[in-house]
Amino acid sequence: MNIEGINLTPGMITEIKSWQQDPEALRSTLDVLDKSISVIATGSIGCDDNQAREALSIIADLCIIKSKIALFEGIKY
Repeated sequence: MNIEGINLTPGMITEIKSWQQDPEALRSTLDVLDKSISVIATGSIGCDDNQAREALSIIADLCIIKSKIALFEGIKY
């Protein structure tokens, strides 16, 4: 489906619908991202510099994803 030049896949539409029908589904998705960030951060304590850089890069990417998903509920991080 194309809306104003944005191509929405069936999977994207299904996920958006689930977030709208069950507000806790979106919160759950954000909680999973928080837990993932925490696991990566705590698991990289004491690692070498290359692993620390990679962990920080992954954490930054997950934070960006989280902030984009949170916009579906009007939350800004």
